[in-house]
Amino acid sequence: EFRFTQDVQDIELLYFIRPMGLSETSTIAGAKILLAFVLTFMLDLRPRTRWLLSVLFVGAAVLNFKRSGLLAFGTFIGILLILDLQRNGWRFRHTFALAIFLSTLSFYATQIIGQFTRETAASLGDISFDIIIKQLSGRAELWNESADFISSHLFFGNYSERLILSTGQYPHSSYISLLATHGLLLSLVLAAFITKKISSKPAALIFLAPILIDATFQENLFWYISIFDQFALYLLLIRQPSPYWFNPVSSQK
Repeated sequence: EFRFTQDVQDIELLYFIRPMGLSETSTIAGAKILLAFVLTFMLDLRPRTRWLLSVLFVGAAVLNFKRSGLLAFGTFIGILLILDLQRNGWRFRHTFALAIFLSTLSFYATQIIGQFTRETAASLGDISFDIIIKQLSGRAELWNESADFISSHLFFGNYSERLILSTGQYPHSSYISLLATHGLLLSLVLAAFITKKISSKPAALIFLAPILIDATFQENLFWYISIFDQFALYLLLIRQPSPYWFNPVSSQK
């Protein structure tokens, strides 16, 4: 069953017609797309296969239009670019990609800003603090209520029972939800575990970084054994770094 968040009709904002595919929500679909994109560069694939998959998943992410997911996509692409430049220097592919990027911005800047701000701004100059808060889709209120709960239950949280707010929603942030549900003590234990594992193989951050950024605005981590939880634990506990991790764009199988 292929579903949209709303009937398409004459709606032009991608935010309101994000396809869910076979997922329960567009957010879950976006999480799967992000993980697929990360795996594309984690595995040692032929360059042609990697670029074909990359185009497919980037296109899927744009259609899904989960804005935190797109931010995570951009962060990961930036990491890949830095690694590629360090290893291979400036190449024709960088010039070509830069030309495409600048051309797209030149011709579609107004439409892009309109899509990201749900037509509340047409240029960067129109963006204000109030607009940013509005674009959080109610998260500011959820985070405020969660902060009040955390301040009153700092050490033990909700005794590891998932916190449900007065609106019936969750905090919409993996980190806030972790602290509110389990409290400071258990959260610090988990943070210490993750820090220790990352310090032993910092290369894992190449692939964990976009997921950790996405978790700021979504609850894809730390709430049940989600696909992101499994992937993070796999990287931290089992998977050892591979040489091509540091040269993921040009590696070949």
